[in-house]
Amino acid sequence: MSRRTQPDRVQQVAPAVERLGDDMVNFFLVDHPDGLVLVDAGLPGHLGQLQEHLARSGRSLRDIKAVLLTHGHLDHTGLATAAQQAGADLWIHEADAAILADGPRSAMRHAKPERSMLPYLLRRPAAISGPLHLARLGGFNGKPVHGAHRFQGDHHFDEIPVAGHRPSPCPATPRAPSPTTSQRSACCSPATPWSPART
Repeated sequence: MSRRTQPDRVQQVAPAVERLGDDMVNFFLVDHPDGLVLVDAGLPGHLGQLQEHLARSGRSLRDIKAVLLTHGHLDHTGLATAAQQAGADLWIHEADAAILADGPRSAMRHAKPERSMLPYLLRRPAAISGPLHLARLGGFNGKPVHGAHRFQGDHHFDEIPVAGHRPSPCPATPRAPSPTTSQRSACCSPATPWSPART
């Protein structure tokens, strides 16, 4: 396990909300009364960290009832398959469902960037550490994930202030696995309550 993904890197960020991941990729474990909820699913290389963290409290992947994916990028979906195989329901906005279903390498097909990253990387060679980190932790090797619940932009939920891989005003929640829109909107708001016990 790399230094960046060691279990001691887990941090409580709010009551019943723990941040896992590493220096570049965050995902959150929410301890809801009806069961655990993952908000985003990190990278495949974070599986050991998550399993060890759960084991320290006498739990396992089977205790995760739902995974809320804020969007379909590979640094948010890496543990989706493992959680789903252990029994968790997956939730993703319909705008990002195709990325999840086609696999992490399909993100560029589904959401074309405004311009090539090559000029940026040539001007800032240190930035290559990001894609290399994703590759080292298996981000580009993920398989397509099927069977996720899709929701539309009119779904709302209770808010908890947590961020994705960058500071953002977009909250996540222990009560509902569905943001108002995919993270492209950068904001979510409350309304339809959800509980992991109802899935």
